[in-house]
This record gives sequence, C-alpha cells and structure tokens, in this order.
Amino acid sequence: MGEACLRKDLTALHEILEKSGYKDDEGIANELSFQMWTNQMQETLNSKKHGDAAFRAKDFITAIDCYTQV
Repeated sequence: MGEACLRKDLTALHEILEKSGYKDDEGIANELSFQMWTNQMQETLNSKKHGDAAFRAKDFITAIDCYTQV
C-alpha cells in the first residue's frame, strides 16, 4: 500500500482497499436517504401547521392549499 501511495497509483489503492473489504461509504447512502426523509417529514408537518393556523383563522382557501400539499 505504501508503494502505491508513493506512486499515487489510484487503481492499485482501489484494488487494495477492495480486497481488504473496505466499505466505509456504504452507510452514506442510508444517511442521505434518512436525511431526505426527515426533511420531507418536516415540510409535511410545517404545511399541516400552516393549514391548521389558516383553518382557525377561517382562511379556508389557504387551509385547503396547505392540506392538499400534505
């Protein structure tokens, strides 16, 4: 590995890491997926809260718009 680093041989480094079972990036896709899901949930909750406030204020057009986004 040291020699591959000295030569800056990325192909050799990649092969060495694959053969050694290196899989550090596998969790990143799951983290991004979870982050996207939580962002979507937050947007849904914000839209519902806005719709609830509009409904209480008898602004039914805004309430319907907010609820149909959910």
